[in-house]
Amino acid sequence: YMINENAKTLVNYYQNRGVSVVNNLNAVENEQFVDQNWTTEHYAEKGRKTIARNVAEALKTWYNDYYEKTDYNFSYQTDFFNDCENKNAVWGQMQTITTETAFSGKKSSQIGAGNDFSITMEYPLKTIPDSLKRNIVVDFMLYQTSLKHDAKLVLQTSGTDFSYYWHGFDLKSNVKEENKWIKFNKTISIPDSIKQADLIKIYVYNPSKEKIFIDDFSIKIEE
Repeated sequence: YMINENAKTLVNYYQNRGVSVVNNLNAVENEQFVDQNWTTEHYAEKGRKTIARNVAEALKTWYNDYYEKTDYNFSYQTDFFNDCENKNAVWGQMQTITTETAFSGKKSSQIGAGNDFSITMEYPLKTIPDSLKRNIVVDFMLYQTSLKHDAKLVLQTSGTDFSYYWHGFDLKSNVKEENKWIKFNKTISIPDSIKQADLIKIYVYNPSKEKIFIDDFSIKIEE
């Protein structure tokens, strides 16, 4: 209550002085808030697009020629892809992007030697109907400079109705080639216990000093 009342006071204060105020305090749904300890992007995709839409609507008053209406009304997403070439709204850890090597395009995600976490898919899993989320199919292109690492593909979830969940799948057990791009793929059964997770994260974890690279990261949530 107090936060909302303070917000009203601030809005009135600045509006009375001719300032255009965009009040997004209650614009984002609870499930769109994601882990603030990971990246600077605290909302999932729908939340970020909601904020962007409201700001764009306000700026339209001065920049109508540049305004383009976009429909942000969508219920859920089950297919995710990141080729490391452009910033993607759903993905975190984009600071790991490098031009050192790439499978497609000019960029990939470098993990290890200080970057423990790869580009990371983050999404509010519970927004997807349970009947549509039986398996997660993951594939990406992998480049290993050596096998002296213990990198894992990680499935991590968090939420208010169940305990924290973390499970890692060893990369070397699937791909043993060095100094060449090889496709890694894994199908993961989704435990019933995590289907109502507030947030799911899928990423590659490599705390070693050995660099590995991934590109064309594809994740599909299937029935």
